[in-house]
Amino acid sequence: MMATERASVRALLQVPMATVARFAPDGRVWRAFDHLLAVGPGSLALFPVGLMDGDMTRVIDGCPVPWLEAWTAIDAPRGAHVRALTPEGLALESPMAAALLPPYGWVADVVTAGETVPTLRRLVAPCGVRLVWVGCRHD
Repeated sequence: MMATERASVRALLQVPMATVARFAPDGRVWRAFDHLLAVGPGSLALFPVGLMDGDMTRVIDGCPVPWLEAWTAIDAPRGAHVRALTPEGLALESPMAAALLPPYGWVADVVTAGETVPTLRRLVAPCGVRLVWVGCRHD
């Protein structure tokens, strides 16, 4: 997908704040690195701030996980074992993402930032949404 196509996908998609909050069991949403973050047990969902729709006054400023872990999820180049996901594949990997977000164009990979950051299994949408699981195995 070309950069201009990615920009147009971002412009069309608006993600309600309530959707982001559903990715965190406690419903809390954090803001760091120009993304909103929702943290679950061993998981992290990252949404570019530009996609958000709704009131962001309850968003907590700060990073709820080690900053290098969040930055790796956002900025690491494509990692090992890259594969394109069909909508059905996304539903198997993350049923909530498949139900709440456009299911097309996602890719899965495995990234790391070295010895201090555990291996991250990452799903990336064309709009910039990232879902990661910490300390994962890969095939």
